[in-house]
Amino acid sequence: MTWISKSITGLGLLFLTHACYSAHEHSVLQSTGTAHLSSVTSHTATTATTASLPLDISIETIVSIFFVCLGLVLGTPELRPIQWRVWAGKIEREGAKGFMNADGEVDKDFVGNPFRVLESRPSFIDIRRQRYEFAEWVREGGWSKDGNDLGWNGMLQIVGGVIFWATNKFHAVAQKFLCYSARSLPPSGIEQIYYFCLFITSWVI
Repeated sequence: MTWISKSITGLGLLFLTHACYSAHEHSVLQSTGTAHLSSVTSHTATTATTASLPLDISIETIVSIFFVCLGLVLGTPELRPIQWRVWAGKIEREGAKGFMNADGEVDKDFVGNPFRVLESRPSFIDIRRQRYEFAEWVREGGWSKDGNDLGWNGMLQIVGGVIFWATNKFHAVAQKFLCYSARSLPPSGIEQIYYFCLFITSWVI
């Protein structure tokens, strides 16, 4: 509850306490005032006086109850949406900020989106958010925002990919050459070619 609702509730409780104390004092004074009368007259008078309270005590009681109810109503948090689409949309747009209480703290029973784990899987990619991020990236300049087309990182990746592809091709050709030459060359020649190819490939890598 906010300080306004707390103040109104406290004021209402104070008035209610004063009204109860006034009613108790009134009943005590009425009982002591009629103690010296006769038994029949005293019984009749007590029945008539204790059945009704003064008007100011009744009004104070009603006003205090109204203030207590008003403070409690003002201190209640905002009602949550009962429609699924409204609730899910609020979580997606506002997150935990939309479920804060009057004191600025997130509700204890707030768990967020219950399908967050499922939506983070590759089959549940948020296309709208990725489209928005791509539009922002294009608006900022894309690859040319650093002053060149691809940037140093992109160039290094391309060069590394070409070297890796060429190395694999060279390994494949060397293996085929060794297989075809094994029948015609002597063992010493095969070993020399193998060590030569191994040296070249290790130097390239």
